Amino acid sequence: IIFAFYWPRYWYAPVVVGLTSLLTYVRFLAGGAIILPLSWLAAVLFVLIGILGWEFLRIFWERRPKK
Repeated sequence: IIFAFYWPRYWYAPVVVGLTSLLTYVRFLAGGAIILPLSWLAAVLFVLIGILGWEFLRIFWERRPKK
């Protein structure tokens, strides 16, 4: 939540992480009765990590001291 308030441009990051966490816990609490395709959740998180990593590197590169 802090991430979303600090960088509102990336509001989708905490939403995706929270949704993934919720779906994982639901599967565990239901005792495996609910079958969710967790492989696509892992793919979504992997893409999200890549996008955010790229943006952080871009921001870091723009703020580095010029020689």
